[in-house]
Amino acid sequence: KYVNVDEEESENECKQLLSAMCLREEDADDEYLANYYDTNMSMLNHGGLTLVSRHFFNWGKSTMQYIRDAFTVDDIQQAPKNCFKNGKKRVLQSISIRSQLVLLCKAHPLSFTSAAIDEVYNIILPKMIHARFAVVFRHWKGLHCQKHEVAFRTKMKASVKENDGKEYKKRSAAEQPDASVFVLL
Repeated sequence: KYVNVDEEESENECKQLLSAMCLREEDADDEYLANYYDTNMSMLNHGGLTLVSRHFFNWGKSTMQYIRDAFTVDDIQQAPKNCFKNGKKRVLQSISIRSQLVLLCKAHPLSFTSAAIDEVYNIILPKMIHARFAVVFRHWKGLHCQKHEVAFRTKMKASVKENDGKEYKKRSAAEQPDASVFVLL
């Protein structure tokens, strides 16, 4: 197969943009940790955390706020069958989210192309949407779904043990109480 040079360059540019958006925790300076890194997260982190770089942090924060406002527990209550699709559609149709990202990418020292920005946008935004929607759904589920103490199978096993551990053997149809046996001649 022949490798398309334009596709390879576009892929490399997308990787550069994604790496420009990320920051490893060990590479963060004290100013970043003080201004952008939540103290609670630092206590939960056990190392290897990837953070949003300083240049893209406010965009990420405002985008998550927009997603948070676009999909709530009330949306699930009002339209349970289409709530995820409708919420995702509202967020993806937002022109402001995309335009803010384009401005940031064009202002970046590497000045990324529109094709790379679109590709990364189409990768990152659905992941952000799904992450937030999962949190909302978990909250809704906790409010509206019953929690069972034990599974049905566990209850079945417990009822067998209550029979003094007697083993049940398979009986033929003739041995079954009230069973009719048909004999064909």
